[in-house]
Amino acid sequence: IDRCINSLKMQEVKELEFIFVNDGSTDGTLNKLLAFEKEDNRVIVINKNNEGVSMARNDALKIAKGEYVLFLDGDDFINSCACEEMYALVKDRVSDLLIFGHNVYQNGIISYFYNHGIPEGEYSLQEFLDVVKMLPISYKLYKREIIVNYDIYFDSELKYGEVFTYFLNYLRYCDKIYVSNSRFYNYVVRTGSAVHVLNYENEVSIIKTVIQIDIYANKFGDKLKSRLCYHKAVFHLVKALILAKYVSLNLRYENVRSAFSTIYNSPLVRKNISFVMSNDTWSSQDKYISILLNLSLKLAYNIVSMLYRCKRLLKLMKLK
Repeated sequence: IDRCINSLKMQEVKELEFIFVNDGSTDGTLNKLLAFEKEDNRVIVINKNNEGVSMARNDALKIAKGEYVLFLDGDDFINSCACEEMYALVKDRVSDLLIFGHNVYQNGIISYFYNHGIPEGEYSLQEFLDVVKMLPISYKLYKREIIVNYDIYFDSELKYGEVFTYFLNYLRYCDKIYVSNSRFYNYVVRTGSAVHVLNYENEVSIIKTVIQIDIYANKFGDKLKSRLCYHKAVFHLVKALILAKYVSLNLRYENVRSAFSTIYNSPLVRKNISFVMSNDTWSSQDKYISILLNLSLKLAYNIVSMLYRCKRLLKLMKLK
C-alpha cells in the first residue's frame, strides 16, 4: 500500500479524489490510509468489514463525484502525472472510455509490458469492434456519468473475471472510445494473491462468470457474439485463470482433473473453444490450444505443461 499511496501523492492535479476502501485489513493498512487522509484533502477512506473486492468497488462508486473513474488495486501503482495525462486524452475527445496498456512488475522490476494490440486512436463502438482482434482484458478509465445513468456496478457473486464482465456491461453504452499506447498503470505480481493460490471451489465458479459474460454479450445483438475478438477474450480469461495458473504451479493433471474437466466441459466454455478453433488463424497459439482442448483435456494440459517447462528452462538459461 505504501507504493500505491506514494504514486497518488505524485499526482499534481487538485481536482482528484482518491477513495480508499479498507475492506477488513488487519495489517496496519488502515492507519496508513487515515494518515494520508489527514495530509491530503483529496483522500476519502471507507472502513468496512470484508465483503469482497466487488462490493468494495461498488461502495466507492456510490460516493464518487469525479467525471471519470479508475479502479486501482492497493498493491499496484500508477505513473507520476498519470491522472493528468489520462484526463487530457479523454477530455480533448469527449471520450466515454479510455483503453491503455500496463507494466507488469515482478520481484521489483518490470517483467513485461501488456500490449492490447489495438492501433492508437479514436473509435466509435462499431469501428472499435471492427478493428480489435481481442477485447482487451486490461485497465481502463470509465466515465462516471455512464456508470450512474445505466446503473453499472460489479456483481458481488463473481469470484473471477469480474473486471472484464464489468467492462463488457459498460462497453455497449459507449459512443466514443479512445485507445492509447501509453502504460499508465503498474500491475504488481503478488505471491499469495488469489491468482497464484489454488481454490478449486472459487475457480469452478468461473463458469458463473462466463454465463454472465454471455448474458451481456447477448445484449449487443449480433454485434458481438459473431466476432472472434469476443470469443478470444473469453478464451484468454478462462485460460489465464485456470489452465495457465495450474500449469505455472507445476501441478500434475491428476491433481486438477476434477476442476479442470468441470470448467472446460461446461457448454458455454465448449462453444467458446470451438469458435476459437474454427475461426482463429493458424499463426495464433490459441488455435492450437483450442484444438488440443477439443481433442483431449488431459492431452492439452500435459502438452501445455511441457511447453511451460521448456519456456521456463530457456528463461533460466538466459539469466545465467
